Parts: sequence; C-alpha cells; structure tokens
Amino acid sequence: MWSVRREGAEHMGWERALELLAERARPIRIGQITPSDRSRIYTIFLTEDGSALVACAGVRLAEG
Repeated sequence: MWSVRREGAEHMGWERALELLAERARPIRIGQITPSDRSRIYTIFLTEDGSALVACAGVRLAEG
C-alpha cells in the first residue's frame, strides 16, 4: 500500500480526502501533480470517467 508518510513532510487535506473516498461506491481515477520546483506533490482523485474532482490532497516536502 502507498504511504504519504515522509519525515519532514507536511500533509495537506488527507483526512478529508480519505473521508470523501470512503463515501464513494464507484471506482475512481487517480492523478498526481508535481510543481516544477518539487516543493509539493498533490494527489487528485477523479470520478471514474474523469469528469469531476472527488478529492485532492497534498504533501509539502521538507526543504533541504
């Protein structure tokens, strides 16, 4: 199983995203967005057909 835990990382929105995902009975699509400076990583969860956002969460990476 994939883990968002990483030492020095700040987690943004994961609790709410997991709540929203637990409410869904249908499959979802998952995507990832990484800014060019790689300071954060966002995970987006879309409806099965990709037409709507279900949830979004991110990780702000530690500097260094």
